[in-house]
This record gives sequence, structure tokens and C-alpha cells, in this order.
Amino acid sequence: MIAPVASSKNPTGRYDSDRFTYNHQKDVYTCPQGQETVRKRSIPASEGQQYYFGKKNCDACSLRSECTPNKEGRTIFHSHYYDVYEAAKTFNESDEGQAEHRKRYIVERVNNELKNYCGLGKPRTKSLEALDRKAKLAGMITNLKLTVRRLFAPKPGVLRHAKQLTKPAT
Repeated sequence: MIAPVASSKNPTGRYDSDRFTYNHQKDVYTCPQGQETVRKRSIPASEGQQYYFGKKNCDACSLRSECTPNKEGRTIFHSHYYDVYEAAKTFNESDEGQAEHRKRYIVERVNNELKNYCGLGKPRTKSLEALDRKAKLAGMITNLKLTVRRLFAPKPGVLRHAKQLTKPAT
């Protein structure tokens, strides 16, 4: 599956974690000023670890106001899936990844139509059988429209409103 990787935004509006470098051998993060994390704590519920920079290091830093408002120093969250995310980012930036990402348009266009125009986004039913019927009918309608488009080869896109041909008044 090809999907964009969500970037981590700092909720305080200060430096994002992307500005910090992770060293696999030492298992530490390095800040833009060259300071390394001094400890880490496992957080099983979040599936990762929190890395802590020393308070003394952050207090002496000239970039502190741009980096963190925390009096104890900066922290960085490191997901257990860090390597997978980095590999996905690298792939998505490659030419092959860009080509695969463009293929999503075909599927996303159909999903958009099913969700927004066929009513599957917010179904007004609580019954599983009724929802199943509605989804099957929506699928049939979407496939029928695709078949008609292929048979008659109209202009690209879906024609939602037909133009009326009238003679201008003279």
C-alpha cells in the first residue's frame, strides 16, 4: 500500500522532531546544537520511547526559546515503527514511489464517489443488512457507470448536469 507518512508537528509551534538526528548505534537523539539525549523511558501504551535531553544542556542552549518551553528540557518521542516510517518516507520520495502514488488517484476517485455521492460516508441506517444492501447497490451503480463510460468513451470525468441546447433569442 502506498500512503503518505504523516509528519510529526510540534504542538507548541517550536522545533519539530525532524530537526533532531537519531543515531542507531548509540541509541540517542542529537539536537541542532550537538547535544545528545541523556536518558529514555519506555511508553508501552504509545508503542515507543520518550528521549530526554538534560536540563543543564537545555538551560545553556542559545536556541532554547525556539526549541522548548519545558523547564526540565526537551523531549523527543521515538516510535517502535521509526525504521518503517523512515523507509516509507524514502520510498515515497523516490521516482518509483511517486509513480505508485499517482496510481492511487484511480482508487481514491472511486472511494470518493462511493462515500460522497452514493451515501456510504454517513449511512442513515443502523441495520447491518441494510448497510450491506446499500453498499452492494452503490458498487453496482459505480461499476455500471464505469462500463457505460468505457463503452461510449465520453469525455473524461463524470457528467453530472447536462447542458441544455437552446437557440438564442433574436
